[in-house]
Amino acid sequence: MEFYPDGAFAMDLPNDQAAKAFMKENGLEKGKYLCVIRTRFTPYWKIPSRSQAFNEKQDAGNQAIKAYLTRILHHKRTTMKYTTKISQITSLDELPGAWTREDYLELLKRFDFPDGDTLKNEDPKEYLYMAIADREPAEAAAILLDYRLSEFLNEGQISQIAYDMQLDKISEEYPEISLHHQLANINQLLYKAFNGKFPHVKTSVIAFETTPETNLDTLLTKELALKALAGGLSDRSLMKRLFEDHLAGQAVFEEAEAIVWELKPLGNARYQLTTSEYWLSDADFDQLEFESDVVESPLPAETE
Repeated sequence: MEFYPDGAFAMDLPNDQAAKAFMKENGLEKGKYLCVIRTRFTPYWKIPSRSQAFNEKQDAGNQAIKAYLTRILHHKRTTMKYTTKISQITSLDELPGAWTREDYLELLKRFDFPDGDTLKNEDPKEYLYMAIADREPAEAAAILLDYRLSEFLNEGQISQIAYDMQLDKISEEYPEISLHHQLANINQLLYKAFNGKFPHVKTSVIAFETTPETNLDTLLTKELALKALAGGLSDRSLMKRLFEDHLAGQAVFEEAEAIVWELKPLGNARYQLTTSEYWLSDADFDQLEFESDVVESPLPAETE
């Protein structure tokens, strides 16, 4: 990289009219150019008149930035056309397999249910429903949250969420999307045990077929699946309104991994996608057969 001048990027003095004129004059299109903010340390140790000692830490930072920018500049993003057909969208009150028999038996212990280990030939789920219903709603929610999410939530957060779950759809509103899946599983269990006292959250299971026009061996990731399905979404859909730039390939779509709970290949370009009805439901689609231009996302920034 050669010498370049400093830029005053921190000044809060926007001039949209001048910016648009500059973009037009230089043939720049929105989302199709790179603005590089100066983030390196000036290597004064390379200037003899400075007599400054070599700074290993600053140099390592400079080299990392140089490598990252080089990776971006040489990265070629691809666009593929996908043809997609949705065969079925199912709304579920309870996600099959969300809880195992072992989960039920362990939870019976945590709810102090006597003789849970003796239920060899009986379904422990029904007994768990009774054990849950014997507790106060917030207390029962806290036990389930501690069992499933104690690795991610502290005691205070668990206590607050346990209370809030009775009033709102926390599995849809909680800011950490990566926790939505397990929060929904917990909510659905509480909804059943308390006969509707908790909000009713649902799961969407979408069966679809999709194929790219070229590169037929391309692995369909969760991100690509959402981008392929985006071609059939109405402009009213929450997914399209919140993640328009991500679906268009103009922003890194890291949230796709958490939004899609499961993407199961069924063979012959057929797939089954599971997510919250909050993100995708039958009402969100105005087409069931469509084409989509799927643009690869920009490279994410590297972190140590």
